[in-house]
Amino acid sequence: TLPRFSSGDLDPASLSEAFMRPKLSAGDLLYFPRGIIHHAPNKDSSAASVHLTISTFQRQTLYDLVQKTFEEAMSELWEEDETLRRA
Repeated sequence: TLPRFSSGDLDPASLSEAFMRPKLSAGDLLYFPRGIIHHAPNKDSSAASVHLTISTFQRQTLYDLVQKTFEEAMSELWEEDETLRRA
């Protein structure tokens, strides 16, 4: 089972040896399946580099949908119904 939240930054020393070291050029895209740990340092300090990670699978469970829906509904009720705001 994969986690619902990102692991954050890991210490590179704690990782095993890389199994691939692709060389990417400007405009290239590299896909990693969910759960693959990756590290993308910029080897050329004279050039700018952007590393963008897009995750579409974290916090996308039925539980997350219900939680967000409930929060939105309660927020609307709170604004519309003054009796809910009375102590």
